[in-house]
Amino acid sequence: MSRALVGALVVALVAIAIFSLTQVACYEMGRCGGSSYSYASYMLTAILSVLLLSLVYIFSIKLQKR
Repeated sequence: MSRALVGALVVALVAIAIFSLTQVACYEMGRCGGSSYSYASYMLTAILSVLLLSLVYIFSIKLQKR
């Protein structure tokens, strides 16, 4: 059960990171409208999701060693 939950969390975080990074790239290319606030919020969301992915990875390794 816990592996399925961790797997679902990883898939969700990857999807959030990909969506945020595509929005940032779209803003950088000038194809999507938006303000600097939306750019910053998408960038912050991408950074936080990658950080959470790394924490999930670290905790899963520590739990496997037990």
